[in-house]
Amino acid sequence: MRKAYSTLLPYIYALLAGLALPFAFAPYNQFWLALIIPAILWHLLQSSSPRKALWQGFIFGIGLFSLGVSWVYNSIHVYGQTPALTAIAITAAFVLVLAIFFAGFAYSIVKLMKGLPVNFRSLIAYPSLWVLWEALRGWAFTGFPWLFIGYTQIDAPLVGFAPIVGIYGISWLTVFSAGLLLYIIKVPNLRSKIGVGIFFLMLQLTGWLLQHVHWTKALGNPIDVVLVQPNTPQELKWVSANTPKIIDNLVTLSKPYFIKNNQIIIWPEAAIPLPISYAKPLLDELALLAREHNNTFITGILNRAEEKRFYNSILAVGNSNGIYYKQHLVPFGEYIPFEDHLGKIFKVLSIPMPATQAGDDMQFGLQAGNLQISPAICYEIAYPSLTWSNFIMARADLLLTISNDTWFGDSLGPHQHLQIARMRALELGRYLLRGTNNGMTAIIDEQGKVTALAPRFQATVLTGTAEAREGKTPLGYYGHGIVLLFIGLLAFGIYYLQMFHKSR
Repeated sequence: MRKAYSTLLPYIYALLAGLALPFAFAPYNQFWLALIIPAILWHLLQSSSPRKALWQGFIFGIGLFSLGVSWVYNSIHVYGQTPALTAIAITAAFVLVLAIFFAGFAYSIVKLMKGLPVNFRSLIAYPSLWVLWEALRGWAFTGFPWLFIGYTQIDAPLVGFAPIVGIYGISWLTVFSAGLLLYIIKVPNLRSKIGVGIFFLMLQLTGWLLQHVHWTKALGNPIDVVLVQPNTPQELKWVSANTPKIIDNLVTLSKPYFIKNNQIIIWPEAAIPLPISYAKPLLDELALLAREHNNTFITGILNRAEEKRFYNSILAVGNSNGIYYKQHLVPFGEYIPFEDHLGKIFKVLSIPMPATQAGDDMQFGLQAGNLQISPAICYEIAYPSLTWSNFIMARADLLLTISNDTWFGDSLGPHQHLQIARMRALELGRYLLRGTNNGMTAIIDEQGKVTALAPRFQATVLTGTAEAREGKTPLGYYGHGIVLLFIGLLAFGIYYLQMFHKSR
């Protein structure tokens, strides 16, 4: 009995470590956990065989994602109208698939890097492979770039490096810091402990000092912005009988602001429950009102693409005109992967079929007067490279994301989503305007700080000022791909060093 317990103990520790890591993310924001949990996992893996490591990584992933993305159930069942048992099964399958990436990570660090000096594995290979597997998770099967460990540092010293190395670099530095802490604990030499401890503190201090660097500068006067949060119930939104009431609520909230001058007025994702062709009289009226006062009105709305298909869009009218079509759709929420096969299963299970079409990847953003705006719709803000490429295409002075986080309910999802948006603002050195249906509507400055936040689950209007900014952060010049390439070369350089070491 005792032997069986001792055999299971490493797996229990891996599960508990995985369950603890979500508390490092928003809304709990215990960033220090992200410096400890990877150290615990690495301590477990160091004494494991590749097969044992694979299972430990898998169980760690189950703990992390079962709690960290528990909001997926809300989206599928409560708002997606999927039967409870089916929603539980889909959520569980989703968690298991995500856990596979940590299984692959744990297996690769033990199998591929076996034989290298432990310091190389702890301080170079371990953080490099962690980040590469995060990036793979953010790309494979259209990607799920959520709960990257670097996001935990948004209010911690290491985030000062974000304008230089981006989210992947922050993830690397976080896990590297965990390796330093483990080294301090395990190395017997006191002088080495002190030296590594000083290096750890210097790394944190450098990050803190970098937070006070302003990589970009203000362009012109502050801009008055108005973010309308209508708090439209999701279950009522697409019932046609409710459309007049929904529109009346939006207009009532917004009308007092249209008669003021030189503003950007924003409605959230799919705020108007009609396609553009049906909503044209309303849009024409609002455009005329906006032009009279030199305002730009921006709203989320559907636009017909082809028969029974729609674009999820952002439309700008008034002082400027333009439209942006969502490029990166949510699997199963907005489209069905392998629709010819999986679509039949959805019909058998009575799951509603999405009908959204992706926009082109060569879009040049939106304008508000003489300002260039880089847009993102909902989930798109979580994709670092997509946000960067949209920013470059638009030559943006300002970032915008609109969302309908109603799908997440009162869960961890909206908090994590806002945390991700804050990182995008800091990476690119731009103000970011975030409009949502029921929270968390926010104005975020170029340092990733929330300067204004609307109360959740209330029909309200958030007003404030934003700055158009010029110049680029270092990351703004070269993008996330270069950072990943460097980390990849570092990891595979270590691997080939190990192969050379073996051949001698």
